[in-house]
Amino acid sequence: MILTLRLQDPPLALDADLWRLWLEPDPEEGIAIRARVDPARPVVWRELDELKQLVELQYQGVDASVAAYVTARKSLRTFWWLKHGQSRIDLSKSALTELAVDASAPLTVALPRTLTTLRLLEVSAWNSLRVESDDDGARLAIWAWSSKKPVRAIAGLPALAKLSVGLISKLDLALVDKHRELRALEIFGDDAGAAITNLGKLSILSKLESLSIRNAFHTDFSQLPSSLPALKTFAVDGVRAEAAKILRARGATVRGVRTDAWLRANADNPFREWTDEHGPSLGARATRAYRKAHAAIDAKKPTRKQAEAILRAFVEAFNAVEADVDTIMREEIDAAYARVADRVRAQVPEKEATKWFDAWREF
Repeated sequence: MILTLRLQDPPLALDADLWRLWLEPDPEEGIAIRARVDPARPVVWRELDELKQLVELQYQGVDASVAAYVTARKSLRTFWWLKHGQSRIDLSKSALTELAVDASAPLTVALPRTLTTLRLLEVSAWNSLRVESDDDGARLAIWAWSSKKPVRAIAGLPALAKLSVGLISKLDLALVDKHRELRALEIFGDDAGAAITNLGKLSILSKLESLSIRNAFHTDFSQLPSSLPALKTFAVDGVRAEAAKILRARGATVRGVRTDAWLRANADNPFREWTDEHGPSLGARATRAYRKAHAAIDAKKPTRKQAEAILRAFVEAFNAVEADVDTIMREEIDAAYARVADRVRAQVPEKEATKWFDAWREF
C-alpha cells in the first residue's frame, strides 16, 4: 500500500511497509527508501507514524525537532543525522541502538543507555567533540570514519570498549591514553596506506583482546610491543614485506604482504586520484604509464638506451592527451617523471633526464 505523507510540500508517496527511510536533499532516483526533503525547512515528523515498520531513519537537514521525534518513537533503533548544524544533540531518552552524526564544528552528543554503536563521520573538530554516556562508553563501539582531520581521543569516553578508525592516511596512537579500557581496536588505512605512529602506546591497553590493521604500508612496526597480555586476535592485512617479519614475530596473522614493486605501482602511484579528479580515461592512462615505467625497470637493469626509451614512453603517454593537461596536472606529471628517472640515475644523470623531459613534452 502507498501512503501520502505531508512531511513538507510537496507531499511524499511512500510504501507503507518501509522499515528504512533516508530523507535527503538530492536522493538517488529509483531507490524507494530515499525521499527528497528541503534540509533548511521544518519537517512534520509525526507524519512518519504512518510507517508502522520504520526502525531506521536517516536525515540530512537542520530541523532540530527531529531529536524530540526520535526520542518519542521508541520503535526506532537506528538514526543517522547528517549536516545537522547542531552544537548539542541530546538523544539520551531515546531507544536507539545505533547513532551516526557528523561534526564539522564543536559538538556534544548525549547517548541513551540502549546505544551500542556510535558512528562519527567526517569529523574535523575532534578537540571540540564530547560524548555523554552513562557508563563512560563501556558498552560502546565507536566508528570514526572518513575523518576530515586526524582522529583524536574522544572526550567523555574513558571506558570506551571498541574503536574502529578508517579510512585514514595517518593515525597517532597517543589517543589511547584517554581510552585505556579498549578491548578491540580496528584501523583501516586508505588505498595509499596508513602511517601509524606511537605503536608503543598499545602497551597500556591491558584489556585489549582484538587488534586488526589493514593497509598500513607506511607504518614502522619496530615499536610494536613484544607482547599484549590480553590479546586473543591479532590480524594484519596489507603491509610491506619487512613489516610482515616483525608482525609474525609478535604473533600476528598476516595477509596482503606487498612487494616494493607492487607498492610503486599501486599505493605509491602518484596518479591514483586522477580517476576521481580528471575522469576514468585520463586516470587509467596516467596510472598505467607510471606502472609500465616501473615494471620495465623492475624487469631487468636497463642500459642507458633502454632507460631513455622507458622515460620517453612515459612522456609520450601524456603527449597523446596534451590538450587535456592543465598546469597543475603538468606539475604532477613532472614530479612523477622525476620519481621514475631517479630509479635510472646510474644510467641517466638527473640534469640530462630533466633536459629530455623539457624537450619531449608537448603539454
